[in-house]
Amino acid sequence: MAAVARTNQTEYVNAWQSYVRDFAQITGKYQYPAGPVIGVQSENEFYISQQMNPTSTEAMILLENALRSNGVTKIPITANDVYPSGDFAAGPGEVDLYGFDAYPNGFDCANPSQWSELPNYFVSAHESSAPWAPMYLPEYQGGALDSWAGDGYDLCEQLTGPEFANVFYKSNVAFGSTAMSFYMIFGGTNWGNIAYPGVYTSYDYGGVMTHLTLDDIDYIVLYVLPGQYFEAVVLGSAISASKVTGALSVSARIVKNTVVISGTPSTKSPSLVRFGNTAVIILDKFTATSFWNPRLSATYDLSPDSPSVLIGGPYLVRNATVSGSTLNLVGDTNATTTLTIVAPRLVKSVTWNGDIVNISASPLGLGVVGIVPGPDALLLPNLRTSLWKSMDSLPEVNPNFDDSTWVTADKTSTARQQKPYSGKFVLYADEYGAVLPGYDDSEWGSSTPFEGVSKAGVSVYRTSFELNVPPGVDTSLALQFTRSPASDSEYRSLIYVNGWQFGKFISNFGPQTIFPVPEGILNHHGQNQIAVTLWSLIAQNLLLLHFKSAKWIAKALEAHFGKVRAGSVNLGDPSRVYARKAQYDWRWDWAIDIDISGAIDESDAIRCVLRKSGNEGIIRDETIQVPFTDRDEDSSKLTLEGLFDWNLDGEVSMWWPIGYGQQDLYDVEITLLSKVNIEKKTVGFRHVSLVQVPLEIGDRHGTGTTFLFEVNGVRMFMGDNFLTTITPERYRAWLTLLRDGNQNMVRLWGGGVYEPDIFYDICDELGILVWQDFQFACGVYPAHEDFVANVKAEAEDNVKRLRHHPCMALFCGNNEDYQQVLQWGDVPDLPARILYENVLPEVVKTLTNPPMPYHPGSPYGGQGYDTADPTVGDIHQWDIWAGRERPWQNYGIMGGRFVSEFGIPAFPDIRTVDYWLDGNQSERWAQSKLMAQHNRAGAHERRFAVVMNENFRLTGDFETHIYNTQIMQSEAISLAYRMWRREWRGKGKEYVLRWCSRVAAQRLLARNIVLRPKPVYYTIARELKPISVGIFRTVVKNRDNDRPLQFYEFGAFQSISASIEVWGTNSTLKAQALTLELRCFDLQSDWTYAQTQQVTLYPNQSTELLDIPCPCPPRKEVEIDNCTTTSHSVIVQVRLLDTDTSEAVARYVDWPQPYRYIDFPDPELKLAIDGEQVTVTVGKPIKALVLSLDGEGESQWNDNALDVVPGDPQVVTVRGLAGRNLRAAYMGKEKPT
Repeated sequence: MAAVARTNQTEYVNAWQSYVRDFAQITGKYQYPAGPVIGVQSENEFYISQQMNPTSTEAMILLENALRSNGVTKIPITANDVYPSGDFAAGPGEVDLYGFDAYPNGFDCANPSQWSELPNYFVSAHESSAPWAPMYLPEYQGGALDSWAGDGYDLCEQLTGPEFANVFYKSNVAFGSTAMSFYMIFGGTNWGNIAYPGVYTSYDYGGVMTHLTLDDIDYIVLYVLPGQYFEAVVLGSAISASKVTGALSVSARIVKNTVVISGTPSTKSPSLVRFGNTAVIILDKFTATSFWNPRLSATYDLSPDSPSVLIGGPYLVRNATVSGSTLNLVGDTNATTTLTIVAPRLVKSVTWNGDIVNISASPLGLGVVGIVPGPDALLLPNLRTSLWKSMDSLPEVNPNFDDSTWVTADKTSTARQQKPYSGKFVLYADEYGAVLPGYDDSEWGSSTPFEGVSKAGVSVYRTSFELNVPPGVDTSLALQFTRSPASDSEYRSLIYVNGWQFGKFISNFGPQTIFPVPEGILNHHGQNQIAVTLWSLIAQNLLLLHFKSAKWIAKALEAHFGKVRAGSVNLGDPSRVYARKAQYDWRWDWAIDIDISGAIDESDAIRCVLRKSGNEGIIRDETIQVPFTDRDEDSSKLTLEGLFDWNLDGEVSMWWPIGYGQQDLYDVEITLLSKVNIEKKTVGFRHVSLVQVPLEIGDRHGTGTTFLFEVNGVRMFMGDNFLTTITPERYRAWLTLLRDGNQNMVRLWGGGVYEPDIFYDICDELGILVWQDFQFACGVYPAHEDFVANVKAEAEDNVKRLRHHPCMALFCGNNEDYQQVLQWGDVPDLPARILYENVLPEVVKTLTNPPMPYHPGSPYGGQGYDTADPTVGDIHQWDIWAGRERPWQNYGIMGGRFVSEFGIPAFPDIRTVDYWLDGNQSERWAQSKLMAQHNRAGAHERRFAVVMNENFRLTGDFETHIYNTQIMQSEAISLAYRMWRREWRGKGKEYVLRWCSRVAAQRLLARNIVLRPKPVYYTIARELKPISVGIFRTVVKNRDNDRPLQFYEFGAFQSISASIEVWGTNSTLKAQALTLELRCFDLQSDWTYAQTQQVTLYPNQSTELLDIPCPCPPRKEVEIDNCTTTSHSVIVQVRLLDTDTSEAVARYVDWPQPYRYIDFPDPELKLAIDGEQVTVTVGKPIKALVLSLDGEGESQWNDNALDVVPGDPQVVTVRGLAGRNLRAAYMGKEKPT
């Protein structure tokens, strides 16, 4: 043909016309919805080039017209751009759906573990080419081609294997892609170079389906995820019949010259589909990992024609050769294994590692099968029955200890400019070599570490044991500590094997109990020696002068490594960063300033049972043999992982946070059958992700990215607190109170400790998500080698301990370490960035599957160390109450994508104050010395004065002052919740996501001993109900000013008008049709106002409902010249009513501010008691009604701190009433009576 292809030249167009006509007419019959065809791609990587092809646009138009005129009329015509250049996205030749191709990981199959960077241009490319259309990736990398003399498709498969798919494909979704097509699923054979002349016979491409030919039979291995339905079409010729053997969960049917194979792969047996000279083997993904395709060449010939075999079952096949009619296999097994062998017909016998294998025909019809043995049994010593020797490792404290040979410590100076490091803290046993092999312990006593020590002190224990690891067995050995359930002791232990100290067990801090022995330390064929030191911390008269305090250790390390910044003067001595101890123990702005083993077993069979918690019905029950047999009663313990792998889709229910669904939990029981030893864990099943994607529509702060949690596919607004360690009973009481307050997340802050298991168990049960900080807070932490290694071990221990809890939502690297650098301005860098950006995220990624969300720090997200950028990541908002001391009325404009800290304190209940005063009436005033001991924030008196004096009338009465601080806190925090929750505007517009109060004991409750909620607890609970309603009043002044928008002014400025905005929030997943009722009351007259309208609250977002001038009474004639708006005395209430029952679903009352200007009227309050219910009615509006009971004993209220208006009685429930009198305090009468 003389014409140039892919042009509008007549001869070329005539050549394709009949093909396109027939294709379009056939395809047209199967267009969606009549058939499965959802689109037609007109060309492949066809681009506009005036230089190379000036008629490309005309050629594309001809092709599209031919498709449309011949029946492709109901589905889009698409095009795949080789680069995102926008060719045919718009203008002449425009297609219906534009997309661009991408092969981000390249084609370097020789280095499959070396990945390219994730592409970062998808969003910008889409926005510049076709922002009006879905982001479509029509040809995305699903494999890689291999050229002649290449590295083989096995490596290409690794390059784009499951790990690649998990990262790159998910990132495409994160970028916004809604359609992807992968190149390719199956490459097959490069017949006639039609695929590409640069590749050899196989065009496998590293795709999902593998191609293999033996004895003129084409073998295709297809694998998919367990439980996943698949459908595959295999092309053949003159197919007359197909046969399925093996697992019958797969079926096959002939459609013309193709075989359509579909079904779900079995995890117990492969399926085999045969037709003609083709055999298709269907495996689940995990079974497929035990199938090997070694080539039959001693030199591992990589040429395309090199013969090969297919071997299924073993842990590893290292080599395969054929000698005469014998197939010789070399490989590894981890248990007795059945081999499936598909080999050329000439093979009549098989050997495995030199031993003959008895083979027989496969019942599946797939080659032959034979059984090969697992590794020889490994017998371990029983350390409990070993002969242990022991001695006191603190002989120096004995008054009779002879130190006459010791050197006198009289050096007071050194020539070194830097102070010598004095941090080598050793025990007698270490210093004198008692932990080394060969040390003479003949005069030591006989006792074991299993007996422990009964008094304060340190003991050292030694024993020897023999090992005889069978030849060819490759295994890792470890020592395991087990705490006795009958003991709650605290102790520390150092572990030595053959003189090497490699383990440290701290029972009251890090949870690590298993200590693998590094390769090269143990003698696998002879005698070994173990030494263990045991330091008891529980008895009285603990020798702290010998075992240096944490403060002493921290100061010594500081002297060696240098002094660093670590928070303000409120946060204790900066040397704390060197000691892995709860950081608040050095004091915080809310804390005091004070310097604060087991048997080895195993079994030969393991049973795993899964059942619903509290239900005897078993979901799964499986027993497997492990490759360790003939164990006696006292044999040692080994750790085995990855033994059970179940697909539970459809068999278990998802775990949901509170307010979104049930907290379904399941018990997993592992039984060692030889000893009936049961290990039980309670788990839940859920998906959780941290969503940080670009925002296309900005708010007052700009665009930036989201920072939100998505659980089981639902994006959620978070309300939370954060805690530090308390007792199990108090944990349940605190967390139940948290749950009942509609808060769905708790943050475990980086200045505390890793909580015990009971904490996370309760969170699982109650549906409370956990944000877990790693234990770093407000400091420039070191990063020397020992410190990093210690932190890594600490992190691994805790991630392993916590990863099975469904409540776990996020691991966070630190608290405010990045922020401190920005705040101080004199710290050039954070050495510990290696921890927050490398070590800790790698631990989380490696030890959780799928990887649990990780965030480098809190706050974190802006450029450089800008942790205050409200458009990225999370922020800590301390410019109200602290920092710049802005008015709390500004919370609405001082949010961020995720506000992970903020708050304002308040005095506790007067009964709590009297408790700590303990009768000392001379200190019973707001600014006394004893009060200062209970608020350690710097300059807290001035901070209180600012926010109190702007909003409340001055008072000299102590109880009134306490009440006012509590109402100030309640109004401020609830405003923040109300305004920030308003910004939850729907998917893609989740601007502010949740808050976290500073410290729950300080902020929300009066005292953690009695759990007395403050008013703020109840107002937060109302703001976090599934449906809530809010009002924002804007007061217009007569000239520009810096006063809060809500304030009426009567001095330097005049308030001339006001408007109100009303919105509703709905966290349910269904739209809510409701009646909005707006009512207004004037405090200075009998004027009222009312209006109603029907509204719909959209699901899982806020909805704007009203924006109107604030209703107000008309001016009196005498006030005509007064420009002050009469709305300054108007109370506005809004209620959302159920349209069927007219019951209030949500309510809110907005009062004019500041409160110091309000003349509160007598509310004509009436309280009616009926059992445990109290009905509140008023004749005039009442503000911040706080109900309590007189007498001794506590009470529990379901609601409190109420704003009540006439005509809307409210009913509250109280436990503990029992004949006691009600007391009421409210604004205008702040002392309860």
